Amino acid sequence: MTATAGPAGTVRVRRAGVHDVPRLARILADAFADTPDARWLIPDPVEQRHIYQRLSPGLLTQAMTSGTVHTTVDRAGAALWLPYPVAHTTTDRQTARLRRITGRYTDRFLQLAHLLHAHAPRARHRGEADARQDAKMTCVSLTSM
Repeated sequence: MTATAGPAGTVRVRRAGVHDVPRLARILADAFADTPDARWLIPDPVEQRHIYQRLSPGLLTQAMTSGTVHTTVDRAGAALWLPYPVAHTTTDRQTARLRRITGRYTDRFLQLAHLLHAHAPRARHRGEADARQDAKMTCVSLTSM
């Protein structure tokens, strides 16, 4: 699969596998750490990085198991696709894991999840492939800076 990257050329993209998790987890942690939402979720920058490093492998594994993860061939970026029900449903097991990892910040993560769920589109997205539309996929795109 090849995706257009603009005037500089193209970027080769492939489906990610379990062997990609360590590298992509670092990319994911780097992409989310030190963003405005990360600063609200976890005000301490040292804790931000540590918590996102611990959360990222599980998020990638969940996306690989229940959805799709694509990465560039050099693993410099990734796109995580989760079916709508998976992306917006939290099990007791997931909440317990979130509490273990995020500690005193868990309530903020749960508040953000609730807000995202409440405002997520329920209808099909125009222009998406039928398979993605039917699954009502949610995507998170990540790149290292």
